[in-house]
Amino acid sequence: MSQKNITREELAAKAREMMKAHGLEEIFVCSDKQGFTEKERANDHSRYLSDKTVHRFTSDSVLIHEEGKKEPVNEAKETKTDEERQQLAQRYEELFGKKPNHMTGVEKLKSQIQEKETELASKSEETIQNTTQAPELPLDQKPEDAKEQSEQKSEENPAEEKED
Repeated sequence: MSQKNITREELAAKAREMMKAHGLEEIFVCSDKQGFTEKERANDHSRYLSDKTVHRFTSDSVLIHEEGKKEPVNEAKETKTDEERQQLAQRYEELFGKKPNHMTGVEKLKSQIQEKETELASKSEETIQNTTQAPELPLDQKPEDAKEQSEQKSEENPAEEKED
């Protein structure tokens, strides 16, 4: 029984078909186009073939078009999100004083940072309003006189101590 030489492109097409049908990220294909999810099983199967080569295919290592052309995966998007996550992690550390969990995604970091910034903004507005509001004084009274009066009141009415 003669076996036709099968090209890597044919095996890749078969691998792509199996990955798509079964939702796999990685597959091992023998020279007879049999696919396996475990390398050991593929090696065991290939022992009985004339071509004992086992080819490994992953969904993100190489995209293969229907014509059999190879095209590398676009990694620019991944590096952009990595850089963005690093910037968000630095901002998170500035706001919270600790590093974010390594499993926290970009979107969650953004929302946590935004919540903290709005919280800090509202607190700063409250403190600004509290510090800018001066006590109301009668028109004929100077601020120094008001200070003296408040000191006199505190001396006249000391805080009552509770007895148990």
